[in-house]
Amino acid sequence: MLNLKRIYITNQKKLAGVIGISRQHLSSVKNKKCGASDELIAELQRITQISVATWLTPSRKATLDRELAAYFETEKYAESLAIIKSQRGKHDTTTTLRS
Repeated sequence: MLNLKRIYITNQKKLAGVIGISRQHLSSVKNKKCGASDELIAELQRITQISVATWLTPSRKATLDRELAAYFETEKYAESLAIIKSQRGKHDTTTTLRS
């Protein structure tokens, strides 16, 4: 059985790595300092669920910052839950009390 490990994208560096671009390039796209290909914007939208318009529109930079921060926080939370769940599976949760 194929066991695929979920990748938690908790910051810009990880997001850039998953997409296959440098953190600096992602930062430039996010800060509207350079353009991006349709394929790159589509991939950013697919992964983060942040609209293409938000990624592309300079006047929506504050919205992009908020939505990206919320996305990273959600990923951090999901990663924490996965760690807790995996630790519970490794330990017997029943204890024996002696008087």
